[in-house]
Amino acid sequence: MTERGKFIVFEGGDGSGKSTQVARVVNYLKEMGMNAFLTREPGGVPISEEIRRILLRLPDIAPYSQLLLFYAARVELVKRVISPNLNKGITVVSDRFSPSTFVYQGYVQGVGMDEIKRLDDLLVDVKPDVVILLDGDPGILQTRLKSRKGVETVFDRQALEFHQKVREGFIYLAHQNPELWEIVDASNTEDEVFNDILTILNKRKIPPREVNNVT
Repeated sequence: MTERGKFIVFEGGDGSGKSTQVARVVNYLKEMGMNAFLTREPGGVPISEEIRRILLRLPDIAPYSQLLLFYAARVELVKRVISPNLNKGITVVSDRFSPSTFVYQGYVQGVGMDEIKRLDDLLVDVKPDVVILLDGDPGILQTRLKSRKGVETVFDRQALEFHQKVREGFIYLAHQNPELWEIVDASNTEDEVFNDILTILNKRKIPPREVNNVT
């Protein structure tokens, strides 16, 4: 029987460098001899990418509507990508997952974390093996956002107070489940952050030593 793949989730505020680090981690795992797959939320499959365009571009979507759209995208991603890959022994690395919904819609926008947990338990049948939180001062992260090229999202344009509350929400979740969550200082350089992530993966035996030693 094929051993289930690991499910690694990266979380953090906008500007924390998640997209850069998830790509580096997937490349590293492949170099170490593991089968690894990168995905993102919302997105990862065509229907979820369409939902992503709605969520990240249109203003004034009510929090409960955001919540349902995020879960529609998530269910499709889990069914079509995450679960099949994990069942084949492939390690999946995701740029965001359910914790983002707990924070953005549950904690910041007032839907409530308990309500979202009930929905998550009902609709999502996979849980991360580790959640790596890239944490940093929102003021610093916002400076990074302003220097970043590309189209701004609805969340990028929020006031600093919004991003401060996002940080509070992530820290709260991390402290609620310290065995699952790992916190990395995102204000460090890209290489320093990556090295901190490698330390976490090594501690959790990802990749396993027998794979890591393959020549």
